[in-house]
Amino acid sequence: MSDTDWTLHSSLRRSVDAFRGIFRRRARADSCSLPRIHIYGFSKALNPEFDFHERINMALCETVIDIKIYRVRLVAPGKWMLCASFILPKNVAFEQPSWEGEAKEQV
Repeated sequence: MSDTDWTLHSSLRRSVDAFRGIFRRRARADSCSLPRIHIYGFSKALNPEFDFHERINMALCETVIDIKIYRVRLVAPGKWMLCASFILPKNVAFEQPSWEGEAKEQV
């Protein structure tokens, strides 16, 4: 997997959670390319790029570095559709299950 396009629905957390732990079964030392995520979403903020970046950081519980965000189009007065492109942070990709039920599911 190298590139993934994702359309943002109402919950950014549900969207990016799909990538949490995708490499958990690999050793961190394994050389692997982390996927580039392209995610689309909307913002009504005065600074829509900053708002979108902050929401991505909060959803991943990680600071995404080297993110490219651009405005796709104005969908309504004051509401921008945006596209963000970034490499999935290593900590997110290799995250281990945080609760027992999920851990049993992975065995």
